[in-house]
Amino acid sequence: EYNANTSDGAVGHRNSILDPLAYSASFGKAGSYSTLSVYYALSIAQYNSLSQNEFVVEPFFAYPSSGNFPRSLFRANECWSVLFIYSAEYSSSMKATFEYNGKQYVADQFMKEGSEPIVSFKMPAALIRDLGISNSSKMPACSIRVKVEGYKVEDGQSNVTLDYTVNFFDENNIVK
Repeated sequence: EYNANTSDGAVGHRNSILDPLAYSASFGKAGSYSTLSVYYALSIAQYNSLSQNEFVVEPFFAYPSSGNFPRSLFRANECWSVLFIYSAEYSSSMKATFEYNGKQYVADQFMKEGSEPIVSFKMPAALIRDLGISNSSKMPACSIRVKVEGYKVEDGQSNVTLDYTVNFFDENNIVK
């Protein structure tokens, strides 16, 4: 399901997945056809009437998401995206870093997506090389820590650092 009113930047159709009003998503694949559906439980008015404690656990949504993520659904040259739940002020001092096997890498192409509180960035060539893959390759089974630093929350004073880990797994080797 694609929301045509979203930013047309690097986030693209993932904006629907990152939407804080969405409560779940489903994926399907048959042959070469694949589909994604995003489901909404609340209207914007209902969402805005909730306190932060009632609905959101983390102050952001990310793609690829924090925790376990199928390695086949993400390629090395794709943008990573973060949508901030609460009002966030973009600053030129914002940056993202990746950590893999104890080594840190500064993200490439860090950018704000339109007027939405969304930022996107890419893995640098050095990290892709250290992963042992090419730009267009699917991710290997590995864990990558991500830090996004320097955004200011509603009061305009507090800098917040988002720190999360993505565990790319091979869905064909799941222990049952």
